[in-house]
Amino acid sequence: MSAPLVEASAPERARNNLEELGLDAMAASAAEYSALVASGSKTFAQALMEMTDAQVAAVRARDLDRRVEKANFPYVKTLADFDFSFQP
Repeated sequence: MSAPLVEASAPERARNNLEELGLDAMAASAAEYSALVASGSKTFAQALMEMTDAQVAAVRARDLDRRVEKANFPYVKTLADFDFSFQP
């Protein structure tokens, strides 16, 4: 006889599903937000919004890094790094 399968908790299943879907930023914070919702500190809608905001930010940062790498820039320079006094 085989041993009965131990079913994972809902937060664990949600984290596994998020990882499988490639939503790593959301998966990383799933347990934390699950606890916040369970304690009543946040509503489900607030937690979901914050988790999706973090995922969107992570995707945008990854895309920007990929574009800079593909452009073969020797280094990243922002407007804050530019010396405006050099050329009067």
